Parts: sequence; structure tokens; C-alpha cells
Amino acid sequence: MKSRWASCSLPLAIRVLLLILLPWAARAAPGSALDWQNGNGFRSAALTVAPDGQPGFSMLPESTTGIAFTNVLWQSRSLTNQVLLNGSGVAAGDVDGDGWCDLYFCALDRPNALYRNLGNWRFQEITAEAGVACAGLTSSGATFADLDGDGDLDLIVNTIGHGTHIFLNDGKGRFSEQAVLNDHKAGMSLALGDLDGDGFLDLYLANYRAQALMDMPNTLFNFATVNGQRVIASVNGRPVSDPQFAHRFRISPRGSIDEDGEPDEIYHNAGGTSFVPLSFTQGAFLDEDGQPLALPPFDWGLSVMIRDLNQVGLPDIWV
Repeated sequence: MKSRWASCSLPLAIRVLLLILLPWAARAAPGSALDWQNGNGFRSAALTVAPDGQPGFSMLPESTTGIAFTNVLWQSRSLTNQVLLNGSGVAAGDVDGDGWCDLYFCALDRPNALYRNLGNWRFQEITAEAGVACAGLTSSGATFADLDGDGDLDLIVNTIGHGTHIFLNDGKGRFSEQAVLNDHKAGMSLALGDLDGDGFLDLYLANYRAQALMDMPNTLFNFATVNGQRVIASVNGRPVSDPQFAHRFRISPRGSIDEDGEPDEIYHNAGGTSFVPLSFTQGAFLDEDGQPLALPPFDWGLSVMIRDLNQVGLPDIWV
């Protein structure tokens, strides 16, 4: 029985648990055929639980799977950077073309891990030979996707403060690093879709912030009055025009300091091996009045999807 896994987040210091859907949990009732309905690029069918069955999963222990991975975060690090408590993610895909779904786990205080699926729910760690350990990078999430159109799954790894790393697959599960995008930012999750119809997957990165004001207790704000309004003039003696502070802090109507997140990043995939950043403010994105955005969105990005939401045959972005 081969598996298909979706991306999920792993809680900190929790060992990986594999849950398998029991064979009787979701299948067509005896004697019935699936009623397949065709959609735009997909088909679907409703499943009926057999009368003698019930939905459920069975947990597989490490002794069965061979997966001995724990995403540990030392308390000393979380006390100085609570952003790390958002945790990390996992990606699933057939990296070596053997027909089995392999698993890649991201970590914060240890190297990431790639496990090859041997079949029969047994896995073997192949991180070192695959070249995807990402040691010391504080990885937050990953995705497998065919970026260069050669038929195998490449790997994208988000990190907190160390950029987004692009690895190309040689088709046999060995990877070489191609590029580092999203420099110094904190990518939480990512989505891929062919936004311009050129046949290559473009990339959207949902960014958070590598460190937040909640972990900066001694931050000193200086204020000024501009056009009758009280504004922040400097942070720790540096002007708010400094790239580290630009569009980051503002005074709320209550008079408190509000902090905004980092702007997301979106990249055009040029031919599968080159990624060109796209601007939020040069006409590609419009506001509710149909006007180009004056500034990129400064939200705390956690998750993003690219889907055809209005069923017109074009990919939309949902953040």
C-alpha cells in the first residue's frame, strides 16, 4: 500500500509519529463502484464507509518505520527568540523515482532529515548522501516540486533568517544547491504555481519575521510630531528609514507600539534554474480600487496556497 502525505507542521520536541489510514476506514462499500466526477485537471469520487467499518488511524512505532527524528528546540533559544516556537514542517514526495513516497523533515536545532521509503512502511535515512542536511539553518518548512521540468522532484527549504534554499534533484535522489532566495527573512511556508503560463512553477514565500519586538525588551523608541501627528522617529538611535526598521513599527490609535511582519516574496521561475523577484508595487498587484499597490503587504505570513479559486483557469494566491 503506497502512501500520499500532505504537508503538516511538527510540534517542538515531539518525535515523528506515522499514522496510517486503516484499509477499512475509507473505501467503496462492497459491490459498489466509484462515481468519478471530472473537474478542471482532476477527478474526484465520494467514498462511503463500509457498514462494518469505522474511520480511524493506526500509529506506527519507530521500531516499525525506522524513522528516529525529533525536532528539538533548546529552551535557551526559545527564551530569546519566540518566533522559533512556530515550529517546522515536513515534505513528502518520490525523490528517487522508485514509486514510493519519501519524507523530508525540517528541524530548528539539528540537521534536517530525508528518509527513503523502502516499502512496507520501512524508511531509511539518506540525508548525507542526498546532500540536504541544511545543518545550522533553523529550517521552518519545505516542499518537493519539479522546478526545472525534468521530471523529478526538486527541494525548496525555508529557514528563519537564513533565506530559502533551492536544491535541484539529479533524478536519483541526490541534490545540489542551486540558489538562496529570500535573504535574511523568515519564510514560514511556500506555494508554487505557474502564474504566467510559461510552463514553469513560480514561487510565493509567506514571510513572518526572524525576530520580533516581544524578544527585544530593551528597545528604545524616540518620537517626533509630523503634521500634528506623533510618529516614531528612531529605534535604538537609528532612523526608521533604516532597512531593519522601515515600515516595521507604528503607533496604534491606543498609543501603543504595533509591529508589522515582513513583506512576502514572490519569484518568477525563469526556465527552471533562475528565479527573478517580482514587485508588489509595479502593477502586478492591484488594490480593491484597481490601483497598483503603493506598498507591499506587511503581514505576519504563516501559510499560502495557489489555487484557481474562481474557476477561470488562472491560478490565484491565498495567503
